[in-house]
Formats: sequence, C-alpha cells, structure tokens
Amino acid sequence: MRALKTLFLATAVTCMTGPATLAGDFEVMTFWTSRSEAAALAVVRDAFVADGSTWRQRDFSDSSLLRRESTSQFVTGTPSAAAQWAFGQSITEMADAGMMTPIDELGSTDAWSRILPPFVLESISAGGELYIAPVGVHVENLMWMNRAVLEENGLSIPATWDDLIAAARVLKARGVTPIVLPKDDWPTNILIRNVIAGVAGSHEALRRPNLTWNELVDHPAMEEIVETIVSLRDLVTLSDERVRWTDAALDLAEGRAGFYFMGDWVRGEFAANGIKVDEQILCAFPPGNRWLQSLVIDGFYFPFLDDSHLIAAQGRLVEVLMDPRVQLEFALKKGSVPVRSDIDFKKLDSCAADAHARMSDPNVAFHRMEPLTPDWDGNIRYTVALLDSLMPDGGDVPDVMAKLRDIRKDSPTP
Repeated sequence: MRALKTLFLATAVTCMTGPATLAGDFEVMTFWTSRSEAAALAVVRDAFVADGSTWRQRDFSDSSLLRRESTSQFVTGTPSAAAQWAFGQSITEMADAGMMTPIDELGSTDAWSRILPPFVLESISAGGELYIAPVGVHVENLMWMNRAVLEENGLSIPATWDDLIAAARVLKARGVTPIVLPKDDWPTNILIRNVIAGVAGSHEALRRPNLTWNELVDHPAMEEIVETIVSLRDLVTLSDERVRWTDAALDLAEGRAGFYFMGDWVRGEFAANGIKVDEQILCAFPPGNRWLQSLVIDGFYFPFLDDSHLIAAQGRLVEVLMDPRVQLEFALKKGSVPVRSDIDFKKLDSCAADAHARMSDPNVAFHRMEPLTPDWDGNIRYTVALLDSLMPDGGDVPDVMAKLRDIRKDSPTP
C-alpha cells in the first residue's frame, strides 16, 4: 500500500505544488480550540515532545475546514504527519483512497483487542485494519444540572420529560434560565436527539441505529416527540440571547441556568473554571435515554509519509495517545472518558465512571439517535422542521406535524 501511495504522490506533485512536509517537521492538524480542548491537547503534545520530538500544530475552527485541508494535502502530496479524526467521518472511504496508514504499520496493536471496548474497536477499523489511534471517548446524550439551583428551588433530577418541563417552569417563574441553549444549530440538534431517544426509545422497534425519518413520522411516537419539543420552546434561552457552548457551560456553573443538554466535553469547561462535577454540577442521562449512550471517539489518523523519521514519529504519537497516564490526564482536562479499560477511574467523577462501565454493557446501544432518509434533501427538511419547532414562531403541534407529513409525502419509502 505504501509503495502504491508513493507512486501516486510522485505523479501528483509533478503537476501540483505546495509546501512539502520536511523531515523533522511533524505537523499535527486539530480542531480542538476551546480552553479545555487546548489544555487536553497540550497533555498529548508535552508527552510527545518529552523525548525531543518536534510538534508543529495547525488549528482549524471546525472539523469541516480540517477535512477540506487534509483532502487538499492528499491531492497535492503534502500531507501532515497526523490529523484529528472527526467521529463519523468514513474510515472506509478514506482508507480506500489511501489517505490513512494502518496503525499496524506504525507499531504493535496486539493488546488493543484486550483493552479497548468492542464498540471502539469497531468504530476505528475498516476492512480488518485499525486506522485511528484513540485517546478518549465522549458521551453526547447527557443532562447537566446546577446542584444549588435545584436544591434552592426544591427540585430533584427529573425522571421524565414531563418532570423536566415542570421543573423548568418553576425555575422560569423564579427568574432563572430553565434550559440554557447555545446559539449554534448543533447544540439544538443534541437537545432534539435527546428528546427523540427519550420518547422513541420507549418503543423497542424504534431503537435501531438505521431508523429512518419516514418510519418515525409514520409512528405515533412522532407526535409525542413534537409535543415535548413544543413544550420546551419557552423554557430554553431566547434566540436573541443565546450564547456559545462554552458560555452556556459558565451560565450553568454560575447558577444563571438550571439545566444544560450537552456532551460530556462540557466537563472540561467546568474543570477549567474550577467547577467540580458531583459537587457543584450534577450529571444524568436525559429522561428516557438510559438505554442509549451515544459515543463520540477522540482520536488521530496518520497519512502515508515517505520520510522514515516522520514515520517513526507517527508511531511515537500512537504510543503517546494510548499511554494510560496520558489518557487519564487528557480526560481530566477535556472532560472525556479514557478509552482504555485498564485505567484507574478513581480520579474521575461518578458520571465518567458510569459511562466507562456501560461501554461493556451488552444491553446498552451506542449509536447516535439521528434518523435518516434515502435522500439528503429529506434529511435536511426534517431536521430544519424540528429546529424551527423550538423557535418562538414555530407553530403549535398540529402545525409542526403537518409540516413533517408534507415532507413525508415527498420522501421515498421507507
């Protein structure tokens, strides 16, 4: 494979130019830029350069920009030495294109099947080869609560969406933001996925990872999902006041809000501000979500290189990423859960320890509760319809259901 890749690149660079990767110039591309993310990445960097290795970092504001640059580098034959993998990005497509080096070519992975959970191994593999060096794993579907706000208002952790709505109304009446919601669409999508998982998840037939929007709209659970979202509408941060996800974390931590639906990477922002989970902040699965643990894996992939020194350095970075001490310190900074099963979890909070224990539970599902349709246009229309339903002018339940059924009429079966 490496020989074929070398031949391809030799041909490509004869007609395209770009900055060549120099020996000793170990470039790492990442989209971890928040305070906690940067601190976690520094743990990896410091361990990597401890033996005198070099590290040149390129930061991107989001994963799509990084993917675009990595593709451009591949075409011009000027790849970075390592790049952060965006979970969900197709390993099969990238491996088939020759954009990834099998980890076995960089070092031994004999122990990985013993120390990594099955879901992780499956997620970082393609065609029987491992392509991603994982450093941690995140749980996306979590509900965070300010402990003092709940106690001062006589509230407990809600067990159902009706309980949550009732508690949120109490907070709103007392001048506290019930549910803080950042300005971008992706945090709103997390909240909506939590509602879908909580409501649709009560029906065994709807728990499948390949559930389609059309099937969901045809099911009676869809109306209950819409009713829940519409009920949440006046309980989330108003659209003209919405903030970044890191600011929302601070709003919760400082008691300006009661609830926050966000992946456990927010734990890193709490830690960066001296806020401790289990003390000031409580964590639980959203109502009805206990059956599901939507996992997001943090890791890096390694483009094919020809410089033997850089290839050796790639192997060195794989060792660093899989080092148990690095994974633990990384998790404490970033809010993730170490991906290795042989790490002492006493230093992590109860929510992280529970997440790790559940990774080996055969009764827990690990997919993202994100229905799809055969056509991309239908996916967008369904998603936008639910995003709009959370807005102040989103209409009532019959209005939203009518929109969804109109989309259903235009969508291919199933």
